[in-house]
Amino acid sequence: MSNMYSIEAEASVIGACLLGGKKTLKEIDLRPEHFYSKFWRECYSQLLKMNISDNEIDLVQLQLRLKSIGFDNPSESITQALELAPVQSMAIPNAKTVLKYYKARQAQEATQTLSALASSSLNILDIESEISNVISKLNQVLNGETNNGILKFAELLLQAYDKAVNPTLERKFMLRLTDCDRILQGIRDSDYTIIAARPAVGKSAFISQVMLDMAKSGAKPLIYSLEMSGIEIAQRALAREAVISLATIRDNKPIGESIMNAEEQLWESAKSLERLNIDLSTTTDLTPSRVYRDIAGTNRDIVFIDHIGLMRPDIKAENRNQEIAQISRDLRLIAMKTNIPIVVACQLNRASERTTDKRPTLIDLRDSGSLEQDATTVIALSTHGDRQDNKVLLDILKNRNGETGSVMLHFDKPHMRFQEIERRELL
Repeated sequence: MSNMYSIEAEASVIGACLLGGKKTLKEIDLRPEHFYSKFWRECYSQLLKMNISDNEIDLVQLQLRLKSIGFDNPSESITQALELAPVQSMAIPNAKTVLKYYKARQAQEATQTLSALASSSLNILDIESEISNVISKLNQVLNGETNNGILKFAELLLQAYDKAVNPTLERKFMLRLTDCDRILQGIRDSDYTIIAARPAVGKSAFISQVMLDMAKSGAKPLIYSLEMSGIEIAQRALAREAVISLATIRDNKPIGESIMNAEEQLWESAKSLERLNIDLSTTTDLTPSRVYRDIAGTNRDIVFIDHIGLMRPDIKAENRNQEIAQISRDLRLIAMKTNIPIVVACQLNRASERTTDKRPTLIDLRDSGSLEQDATTVIALSTHGDRQDNKVLLDILKNRNGETGSVMLHFDKPHMRFQEIERRELL
């Protein structure tokens, strides 16, 4: 692998960390496996351990640690590293060089693997599987994931500490429904959230509202709509934003004199929504691997899928239950790999309507029991009382990050808008 590393850049990074201490270590944001040299890799690993144990970055301590794990005379190399890092401003550029070569080595390894497949005796399914593994590995490199998904526990502790003392480091996407957010405590990075309901209750409208409100807060969502066209989603968004009925917008009905300046209201709403950073896909052939390719290594913040029952698995299974289980598990893994939360709409079984209070439970998730196991959060929507009252009960049936509970909503169907109408006790 000639020209696939720079020992000078790696040494310079270590020297910069020794001179700049914890501040520089945090700024360069590398991981040990990014280093080609075994010596500099171990140096960086020991610096991370000193950092997490709340010790100062200390030259003497580093040398003692290196000697204890088999490096007989580390002082000469460390002195060289200090000489190569006289200017702190070069720490980040040198770190980028180290990372660039790491990605180049991974790309070269992937190319060699693909080249070897041409002369292999594998059958077509095994070859496709191997290609998929290579693509997955390259996506992990682009997204900053470690080799083989193996992480250093010391690094994770450092991240956990940073989030604990600086809560702004942990992103939370709020639903902007006060009582619901109080219980749920937001959707976090890598969460896999399921929004479940029977048909015609309003789960698509609910997902659309949550997506729009998050975008208004600065998020960059991607929504896959397998049930509605792009123009239908835009019409619903306009109805909600302009507070003009969907029927009026969709069916070209006369707006009427009762709505003052209605056309101007629609235009202003359209301009306001246009500024939101939302991406939309209406593909009819959505698989988990397609989702992964679309979001890995991008700047998208959160993904919405409406709905999982219309997705296709990457590998066909014996029955639909097994396919949904496979899709669900893959989506959960994608959320974890990319650190991007995924929110999925799901239908409830008819059994949820046969109970006395018609309140759904986790076992009512349609097609697969694995949905409740995979999900970080499960939210169920169900009608409450007479459908004409437009009351919808939101039940947080599972919440790995906090409590469960319920909130009563009013569904303003003409304007595709959910609002809280009363607070209920926690379950």
